[in-house]
Amino acid sequence: MTGYFCTIYMRTNLGMTMTCMVNSSAVLELENSLIEDFSELSPNLNRSRIVPSRCGRPKEAIENSSDFNGEALLNDYGGELVWSLNVQDMLFSATFFGALITTLPAGYIAQRTSPKAILLITALNYIILTAIFPLVVKNATHHLVFAVRFLMGIGEGLIQPTIDTLISRWIPISEKGLAASMYTTGAQLAGAFGIPFSTILCVSEWQWPAVYYITALFSLIWPCVFFATVTNKPLQTKIMTKSERTYLHENLPQGDQNVRPPIPWKGMLTSIPFFSCLLCAFTYSMVLALTQTYQPTFFKEVLYLPLADNGFYGATTQAVIVVVKLSWGVTMNKIKQNRFSNTTGCKISQTFGSIVIAVFLVLLGFFSDCANPLIALFLYCGISAGLGSITNGYYASMLSLAPDYTGLLSSIVAMFGIFGMLATTRVVSFFRYTGVLEEWRIIYCIMAGMMILSGIIFLFFGKGESQEWGTYKAKIGDLESARQSKRIKIASICDTTPIPYKRAII
Repeated sequence: MTGYFCTIYMRTNLGMTMTCMVNSSAVLELENSLIEDFSELSPNLNRSRIVPSRCGRPKEAIENSSDFNGEALLNDYGGELVWSLNVQDMLFSATFFGALITTLPAGYIAQRTSPKAILLITALNYIILTAIFPLVVKNATHHLVFAVRFLMGIGEGLIQPTIDTLISRWIPISEKGLAASMYTTGAQLAGAFGIPFSTILCVSEWQWPAVYYITALFSLIWPCVFFATVTNKPLQTKIMTKSERTYLHENLPQGDQNVRPPIPWKGMLTSIPFFSCLLCAFTYSMVLALTQTYQPTFFKEVLYLPLADNGFYGATTQAVIVVVKLSWGVTMNKIKQNRFSNTTGCKISQTFGSIVIAVFLVLLGFFSDCANPLIALFLYCGISAGLGSITNGYYASMLSLAPDYTGLLSSIVAMFGIFGMLATTRVVSFFRYTGVLEEWRIIYCIMAGMMILSGIIFLFFGKGESQEWGTYKAKIGDLESARQSKRIKIASICDTTPIPYKRAII
């Protein structure tokens, strides 16, 4: 969870810092210069660029800005960069494009190599690129900034499948939903603590570059602790009690580790439960990207929040996800042990979360009001509650469908999740011209419809139990071949054939 916290924050801190990096006044002039004929859009342009007096902006903010009929013309956080909206969307999506390269093979590689080593290399990749990011921003074009974020995405694609591979080796199937809830909570903790942290540094004399320097410095602690304490398999660890070792031996699959099972492509590609997980991963990631990447922008453009309030609101919504995710995970884990199957638990979690998210997205699009921003905060918290419960839905299902191929399934699911995040950047870029509520309403309604569709499909076709194709039953010939190979390897190492006396002297 700590590692997930560090890597997610290093990736998502651009969402908050972007609001204080960019000069809104200069971007407005740039956008207007790119529009040849915007006569039909001019009313919306005025509405989006003028902070209404009813929105409760402090008197000092109005007096210190360009005045238009007694109202502040812009809600600007004092940035110095002139990046157009398209450039901003391109930089937000850079990590997703990079992750597409490594996500699919990540699970395969993790199952056949060392998940521990992969995570350590990935963490170092994140730390180095985070540390150099401010230097690149200030001394290079946005194309090189995109390249840095793209390289970070290459590391990101390895993280989730590799962690899921470790979970499949360490966690019994009945507890995988809770395990997933716990480690993915790191993403929300990154928002709950990271957003206020970024806000404080943005308004300090050090400004936004300090966010990246300090984050990189403190993130060095995690790889050191991880290297010293974590092993790839339970049998390799030395810090485990006898009762814990016995429990894992009784509840984890005990297949022959020398046999590498063939991948059941036919069963996997014809599995309706697995395809329902893919659709849910796509829609969940769309909404997640919206809350992680574009939520600060929405609070700035629609609610006209000052920077400090923007950080507080963002942290609140992420904290709600943490509380709901952990409490829901513990509750569902206890109920599944006593009352119903893992499949039923997954369907309840996914259906509940999908409905809640869809309803609150629609309400957010219609009832957000800068005069009373607490309404929008409450609605965003409702969306967060739905996101918190869904981890025990499709994600717990994916971890349970094929115990012997969890890494591969996780890679495919993660890839569809990245497609969902990329879709969010495209949808926002297509509909958001001026940042008014009417544009955001269209975006929210589209995502609400997608959540309802995926929830219905999972309700009918989702599963939370191991599938027939998901567990490899080794043939006797395979086992004997693997064991014979192991004997030959040992014999070659331990060969004690005497060396002839004369050759030994020579």
